[in-house]
Amino acid sequence: MNLAQNQKLKITIYQNRRYDGDYRAVKKVVDDKLLGDLRYVEIKYERYRPVYGGKPHKEGGLPGAGNMFDLSPHLVDQALQLFGWPRALFADIWKMRGGEVVPPDYFEMLFFYDNLRVSLTASSVCREPTWGYTLHGMKGSFLQHRSDTQEQQLLAGVVPTQESWCPGPGKPDGILHTEINGEVIRKETKSDPGNYMGLFDDLHKFLTGKGPNPIPPEDGLKTVKIIEAGFRSRQEGQIVHL
Repeated sequence: MNLAQNQKLKITIYQNRRYDGDYRAVKKVVDDKLLGDLRYVEIKYERYRPVYGGKPHKEGGLPGAGNMFDLSPHLVDQALQLFGWPRALFADIWKMRGGEVVPPDYFEMLFFYDNLRVSLTASSVCREPTWGYTLHGMKGSFLQHRSDTQEQQLLAGVVPTQESWCPGPGKPDGILHTEINGEVIRKETKSDPGNYMGLFDDLHKFLTGKGPNPIPPEDGLKTVKIIEAGFRSRQEGQIVHL
């Protein structure tokens, strides 16, 4: 950050998951306060990769490998965007697979807020994933699957565009069960397609002086501080106050 400022350069953070369709569906529910005062939230990445996948930068002995560096930055960033800075956290970090897998491939971090608990989890041994997002508030609940397919589309060679280039879910991928204007409703929901090109569009506006920095470097620094506090919590076996 200081280097960029001294050289009069601009710096941002690549947090493409803010542009996932499933996350955006969750953010709208939170922003619209459809569940009342939130009390408990889970955000998860559950994958089934029981053996070493051959990527040393993710699962081998290279610096920065492991789910705490690979996946937690997305979960932490989303939690901070939705709920702000926690007052404390507790972390369980563990290696659930053997063989050639070197770093921890499982974590759970529990964020403590005054009237809210937020659990962030990533697992490598989950053949049948559950809801990616679970939110419970005083008026209701919202459940959202991880249904965004942009990553799969990119791996398949699909070229993204500014228009809607990635198909949305073919069936409902969420459940909203809450009270609105005194009426209890329960309905299936369907998220809109996400678009990572929105990040580059926002970045272009920032670089040309037509908009704010889409992801300020301070956001990245906050995420790193949370990850470091997570490792400290695991090492000390106690809650770390932030």
